Amino acid sequence: MSPFKSKRRSIASCVTLIREGKCALATSFAEYKFVITYGQLFSSIKVLCLYLGVIMSSACYITIDMGITLTMAWCATFSKPRDSLEDTVPTTSLLGYRTVGSVMGVHIIHLSAIFIGLSIMRGHSDFVRWPTEYVNMDDSWFLADS
Repeated sequence: MSPFKSKRRSIASCVTLIREGKCALATSFAEYKFVITYGQLFSSIKVLCLYLGVIMSSACYITIDMGITLTMAWCATFSKPRDSLEDTVPTTSLLGYRTVGSVMGVHIIHLSAIFIGLSIMRGHSDFVRWPTEYVNMDDSWFLADS
């Protein structure tokens, strides 16, 4: 007795089941990578904002959380299984070299883009550095929720 039911009484139902299972596994790993990448990038941006003396507004947090996170999660619901099965076995390890390598590769690309953008911004003739010597940064964390 199998734990699934099919209207067709053939072995072809197993192929559909395997396709759906591989799709579910790939989608789960994609969501896992997204959440890890989101956390890495958000913490990097927060450290950079602390270094530059910038306080992100509530609109920034709403845009990041509502706009980007919900949009990406919504887009993941449209994933469908491929029409044919491949010979390669999908990764099954959350800490495997393919999973960690892809997450770290994306993080390096994001950080590179941030630092290139910052260097272009700082090199611009209209850039004015915030005079942090006049700001008491000891109490800056109190301003984050205001």
